[in-house]
Amino acid sequence: ERLELAAGETEAVSGTLEPGGDLVNYLVLLEAGQTVTVDALPAEAPLNVYLQSEDGIDFFFATEGRLEETIPRTLDYLLTVSTPNAAGETAYELRITID
Repeated sequence: ERLELAAGETEAVSGTLEPGGDLVNYLVLLEAGQTVTVDALPAEAPLNVYLQSEDGIDFFFATEGRLEETIPRTLDYLLTVSTPNAAGETAYELRITID
């Protein structure tokens, strides 16, 4: 799923990850110099959040449910939310802000 975000906007996406290590990917175009913030909710959920450039060179991950990075290059980035293999069904919400 492609997310269309402009600078200064916040968008929330949500869903449910299936038991056993499910994942969902979102594609978003980010520009060099922008700061992207992703908050994973609920905070106590076993969520992994990653942001990777389409060419695989740039890779960022959330710490304690929050990812905040300044984007080095203008490219499509893959935003992934997943759960560990041992997790049960997990509802999530990602709040994505671009400054």
